[in-house]
Amino acid sequence: MVGGPMKTILNRVLGDSLFHREAGTAGAWQILGWWEVRRAPFNLILGIVGLVTVALGTVAMGIANAFLETPIHRPDPPLFFFALVYAVVVNLPYTGGWVAELVWVQLWGKAQDDLAVVSFRLGLLLSVLVTLLPALISIAFAVHAILTRRPLITP
Repeated sequence: MVGGPMKTILNRVLGDSLFHREAGTAGAWQILGWWEVRRAPFNLILGIVGLVTVALGTVAMGIANAFLETPIHRPDPPLFFFALVYAVVVNLPYTGGWVAELVWVQLWGKAQDDLAVVSFRLGLLLSVLVTLLPALISIAFAVHAILTRRPLITP
């Protein structure tokens, strides 16, 4: 079975450690630690998705250029600048996760372990979707260029 080993690995990595929190995590340092231990895997996942996005976008634009009289060029400044800005911006809401949880504890006096796990999962999912958005837009531009023989946006 092709999906069996991959599913097992994903369940082990994503199910057991990354998306789990022991009941009773109440102290501010424990809360902060739980979130910050997950920051590196969060950024690694988004980095991998970002590379996939760049690859898909590059391939889509390359294919589209084969159908256009005037090829579409890469953005200026280089993509590295946008990737760096994105990496900083995507970590601001991530930090907001533990800040919101600390505010929750201050207001209601008790940490909600399920809330932290759900917030992390949804934040990661939303971040992955936002990271994939440029690839989806590039593919849409490429499909338009292939069907109409002209770019959707002209420089």
